Amino acid sequence: LCATCHKPITTKSVKALEKRYHTQCFGCADCGTPILSKYFPFEKEDGEKIPLCEDHFYKRRGLTCCVCDSYLKGTHFTVFGRKYDAEHFCCKICAKKFDTEEDFFNHDNNIYCHYHFSKFFIERCEGCEFAILKQYVEIFRGGRNQKWHVECYMIHKCWNVSISPGSIGIAAPPIIEPTEENLKLPDINPTPEELIDMETKAGEKISEIWNTLFKFEEDTATCISDMLQFATIHDQRKGLVATVRLILKIDALFKSIDSLHRLGINSQVNHKNVNTAAAVDDDVVAFQTLKKEPRNLSAKIMIYLAILRKASKGVSDPSNSQDLILSVVTGLAHYLKLLIRYGLYNSLQYNKSFHTTNALDKFLREIRVHENIPNDPLDSLDIPLDASDLCAHCQKSIESACVQYQDKRWHVECLHCTKCNKNLQAYDGVADACYNSKTNWVLCAQCAMDDPDAKGGFRSVSKLLQLGYLLKIAIVRSKAVMDYEFSHRKINIVNDPQSAENQNNEQSYMKTLNDIKRLRSTRQNTRITNFERENARKSVVIETTEFNSNDDLQKPNQLNSQFMSSEENVTKQKITVEDEPMGPSLSKKSFNRATTFINNQKVLTLDDIPRIVAAEHARELRPNTYKFHNPHQESNFSKDIKAKSNSLHRGASSIQQSSNIEGNKSPDLDIKYYSQLSDQEYFIITHIADVVLGFALSKDGVGRDVDATKFIDLKKTPTFWEKLRQIGNSEKKIGALSKVFGAELKDLTAKAGIDSSQSNGPSKVRVPMLIDDLLAALYQKDMSVEGVFRKNGNIKRLKEITNEIDINPSKVPDLLNENAVQLSALLKKFLRELPTPLLTFKLYDLWILTQKVKDDVLKRVLIEISYSLLPKAHRDLAEVLLFFFMWTSSFSHLDEESGSKMDIHNLATVLSPNILYAKPAEIPRPSSNGEGENYYLAIEVVNYLIEHNEQLSIVPSYLLEIYKLCKFEKVDHLTSKDIFLRVESVLKSKP
Repeated sequence: LCATCHKPITTKSVKALEKRYHTQCFGCADCGTPILSKYFPFEKEDGEKIPLCEDHFYKRRGLTCCVCDSYLKGTHFTVFGRKYDAEHFCCKICAKKFDTEEDFFNHDNNIYCHYHFSKFFIERCEGCEFAILKQYVEIFRGGRNQKWHVECYMIHKCWNVSISPGSIGIAAPPIIEPTEENLKLPDINPTPEELIDMETKAGEKISEIWNTLFKFEEDTATCISDMLQFATIHDQRKGLVATVRLILKIDALFKSIDSLHRLGINSQVNHKNVNTAAAVDDDVVAFQTLKKEPRNLSAKIMIYLAILRKASKGVSDPSNSQDLILSVVTGLAHYLKLLIRYGLYNSLQYNKSFHTTNALDKFLREIRVHENIPNDPLDSLDIPLDASDLCAHCQKSIESACVQYQDKRWHVECLHCTKCNKNLQAYDGVADACYNSKTNWVLCAQCAMDDPDAKGGFRSVSKLLQLGYLLKIAIVRSKAVMDYEFSHRKINIVNDPQSAENQNNEQSYMKTLNDIKRLRSTRQNTRITNFERENARKSVVIETTEFNSNDDLQKPNQLNSQFMSSEENVTKQKITVEDEPMGPSLSKKSFNRATTFINNQKVLTLDDIPRIVAAEHARELRPNTYKFHNPHQESNFSKDIKAKSNSLHRGASSIQQSSNIEGNKSPDLDIKYYSQLSDQEYFIITHIADVVLGFALSKDGVGRDVDATKFIDLKKTPTFWEKLRQIGNSEKKIGALSKVFGAELKDLTAKAGIDSSQSNGPSKVRVPMLIDDLLAALYQKDMSVEGVFRKNGNIKRLKEITNEIDINPSKVPDLLNENAVQLSALLKKFLRELPTPLLTFKLYDLWILTQKVKDDVLKRVLIEISYSLLPKAHRDLAEVLLFFFMWTSSFSHLDEESGSKMDIHNLATVLSPNILYAKPAEIPRPSSNGEGENYYLAIEVVNYLIEHNEQLSIVPSYLLEIYKLCKFEKVDHLTSKDIFLRVESVLKSKP
């Protein structure tokens, strides 16, 4: 039978694909076109083989060009899921043909060359404004998704500086709408070569900035960490070596900043004068001024060296020294950060003003000198032991700009001609001054003409270079003192680096260091996206002809005797597609660049130093927690909780995951941060805390009149009508914010929040965008200025900033131009105007009660429970702010004369009226004079929260243990009643 018409075959027939056809019936299975001369076999998905004509065979195989729909015979290209013939594998606009090693881009199912894609369709970096063609970081900010080059994002994140095209000496790339008229414009302004050259230079310069400055920051952070470590284990010699390395690196930074000052960028020159001198841009470019930051940085190092010298003499007080060391290293990291930003920001601003790269090139070149510091830095100091830091004229210390002649230095105002008494700096400068080494006379150019022994060689020394010189002198003298002390007495066993106690301290410090780096790496781990790119697969279609063999011909005696038939020989066409080997493609190159830092747990930065200090401070506080507590006489509450709980496994990204991890992990890692909890988990934890609170109050007989059920919002099973109402509400969009100041924190976080990496744990927390930007700006300020968080700043300017923020809640203005006092006043104003204070009205009585409890353990537990009862938005913000306040307190006393004077208790005094007070309708809000006992107790609460912020950011183990015992991870939806019943049942079942 014929395979097509299913009728008997009595005439000539065709055999193909193991079937027979009438010659007139043998046609294409799709269109019926006769294919007697040539057919193309095609196998369907179900395995059936059918004959096709050439047209439909190519269509079925997808071997048609997506542009002209013609057959792909010979060479073709496959990219973005589409196939192109060699003629149409080209740019949609300019028809430039591509090969497999060339960059091309996809937009709306069309491909474009690098030039036209960058010119019309590309998304641009939020920082440098150039096209994003490789990897990028995407963050949600200001109500929209922002895309950044990886380096641009990291530079902005580390130093709060954005790099514009003009600041690196490159013209801004054009932004042209892809209208029909614009698409027909000639390829000029810029040309393809010019655009690619601009993008290449911008990428190279930005990479140079990142690599140079981050290398410097990483090395200095390592030096500071080593200084802290060696001071902790009382290894003075290694501490001195680490200090020398840091000083030499700081000297390179001072010289790089000094190179900018020689261009006219310094605190003595008004930026308007700099602009009008030679600037070619009409825009006013504001330069930052350098105030006390270099001096404060130097003072911190001097204090550290003094601690080492006292330790070598065996006269230091360990407890006081530890607190002082923690303050010193925090200050070192902060002031280094400020100076790096100062140099980078001002060099970019200078470039932008003068359309050059001169300032930035000098700044980076001088900084790179630090990479050449030898392994034994003490030998590289070219300072003799008898070097003097005194003025050769007045014999007073020189701590500012001076004049140098060989090994002698003078105050600028002390440099007078010995004969005519002229001030050389004011008269004709120091370049022409001369010095007679025999008589020790300083002579002006005119008086030196009559003195044959007078020789020139005076040079001006800037304040920064003088500070570097003083630091080197301090190192040399400290080394001499320590060498003398160690050679004339036996080392006290307490200060022996090899003692068991110091070895334990070293191990503890290294664990802290690794934990901080791991947490930061996890917390700041930003998803890096690769731009949508593909290699073009180059393929060749090979067409071969194959005839049916004679063995397939049907012999006459095999047919039915009623008729005779013959079989026609038919041609079977075979198509083979072979892929050519691909060469390297630009689109597949690795442009990881700054990804090493984002995903690396071994990298240490200056931002990690305050975290290390906080962890060390917390470690120092842990013994004090039990100072007045006998471990053998625990409170009833402590006994009961321990009897009702079991240990948990190590915490992961959620409590549910933590239960799946093997229990043989180190118990030191058995912690869970609040920031790691999901909304559902935090909701359950607050309910567990509420039950535990009631249990604690009833057992210990304190706060019997406190109603524990009022501290949290209860979740009930919704009624039928409530479910309908929820469905209707879920369809409504969240309304826009009308203001920021005075808005409820929960609403503000939901509508104008950002996932901040300023948390203590490995996960980010969501806080208002204003707070994240405000703290980022304050971290870039000198917080040692007097009046931080105490003064109200400029009231008029404060109102202007507030109004500007309220008008556009989704965009925060540039706060870096404001001073530290103004920004701290803005933060206090935000906290003061919250309708519900940070620590909430509901928990006010409980917070106050915690300070009335005599038992230290119970007091600690009550504070931990109170903290866990905070609404999530309030707790997340509290975690970020409490760490910031702790960091701020480290600048309270730099030395005997300078410092903000705002230690933890002073900060608590000025902050508590803004974050912890009773509801005015119930109890009148206490005045600033502090009438009433509760006012002072509130201060103690805030003081404790700031001081123990690191521990409070971790979920108490007893709450986690109860969570696991209740097996909440196996239930999705729970009401408050369900949670209470489970918790109470577990507590009762464990007598």
